[in-house]
Amino acid sequence: MTFFIDRPETDKFLSKLAEGLRDPLNNPLVYHSWGIGGVGKTTLLTKIVEQHPTAAIARVSFGLDSDIETPIKLMKKLHEQLYRLRSDDDWEDEDEFTRCYNKRQALISNLEKDKDAKEFAKILQAGIQVAAPVDKTVVDVGKSTIQLLMESTGLMERFNVFLNRNFETRGKVKLQELIKEPSKTLTAAFAACLRSKAIKQPVLLFFDTYEKALPDTNEWLWHSLLPSHNDLLQDVAVRLVITGRNDILQQGGWQKLQERISIYSQGVERFDKERTNAYLTNIGIKRQEDLDRIYQITKGWPYYLNKIRQQLEDNPNIESIFTKIDRDVEDFLLQESDVDKKRLMSKVSRIAACCQSFDQRLIEHLLAKLELPLQIDGRDCYTWLTEQHFFEQGQSRLDDVARDIFRKALWRTDKELLIQIHSWQADYFKQQSDRYVSSESSYSDKYENEDWLLARSEYLYHQMFSRQVDT
Repeated sequence: MTFFIDRPETDKFLSKLAEGLRDPLNNPLVYHSWGIGGVGKTTLLTKIVEQHPTAAIARVSFGLDSDIETPIKLMKKLHEQLYRLRSDDDWEDEDEFTRCYNKRQALISNLEKDKDAKEFAKILQAGIQVAAPVDKTVVDVGKSTIQLLMESTGLMERFNVFLNRNFETRGKVKLQELIKEPSKTLTAAFAACLRSKAIKQPVLLFFDTYEKALPDTNEWLWHSLLPSHNDLLQDVAVRLVITGRNDILQQGGWQKLQERISIYSQGVERFDKERTNAYLTNIGIKRQEDLDRIYQITKGWPYYLNKIRQQLEDNPNIESIFTKIDRDVEDFLLQESDVDKKRLMSKVSRIAACCQSFDQRLIEHLLAKLELPLQIDGRDCYTWLTEQHFFEQGQSRLDDVARDIFRKALWRTDKELLIQIHSWQADYFKQQSDRYVSSESSYSDKYENEDWLLARSEYLYHQMFSRQVDT
């Protein structure tokens, strides 16, 4: 069972979602929970699973799960959780999405054997992205920027000639659409599969840490899947649950979507004092002075209350916990009594919190800039970071809540240093990008090199923060 404390907003969310599955036609299709890191949004998803044991559930966590970088990959990941393999080649049900996906893969494999296929390698793999942008001038034209660029360079015409010359696709309009606009065809097949599944049992799609979803994925959801297939999904027990830090209804695309379909959005806050006390009482802390003391330190943040619960499981002595959390939450995260060692641990953690992600070379580069030791307690600082409970293994970074705490601590104590760390990283990643592709090279060479693009985006991110001023 999930260790879960009811709150008015979460109670309402759970109730609304349950009603949506019981009476789908008259309730929202999308349920959105949002709030700062550590307030229990992900725990809410676990509670939903407990409350709906008969539902078919597919779940992705952006920034953590791999192979969900594009809408097609995302659909495949969700589909695999709903329609599982019984054997290597035998699906639970032969469905439309499986047929379309496998047909496209086989078609690509055959087309890539053509002697002229190399020029069109990217189109064959990704298709022509034609999801209409929000900008009205482009919408009126009815074509994406990418498509217009392809036409201006003659690539579109050459690709059409390629498809009409090849035996696999010559004169076959639907197969050409599957290659040129795979997301459109596969999205329709995916929606059909959701409906088919929902006729047999409730279907829940979870999109966790949605603030980390890529723009193409975000646009696909509000622009393609939901509005285009609302009629197919609305009257069956299919519901999408989106959780993240940001209120998606503040975005233009989602605001437009809300004019067409119903979206239930609920912010989630920290525990108030009453529910903090309820949580602590449930884990065995009952003295009023202890309850008051913990609330003063944690301010009702579930993330830290959960850490207290974990500490109690290891050591039931409440006083030993107070020695770790009485000063402030940053100390609690570090969990070290030696003052000198904790000071170094704090500095290293604050540096790491300024990184979107990091490897050993970057950490050592920043430590050298600050003339700090490269080791903590006989281990190199990078290894020490990767062993901490607030290190996010899948992404080589500190988790969101720890990043907030350490960055805020650095901002409070030394704003200039925070800006300087970002400045050093901007220089670091600019040099990295120039190593991948020379600064004198053409734009096409740069923008076709994925390593250059990644390093350049890091450079721009840190450059923005290095110029930040206190207003």
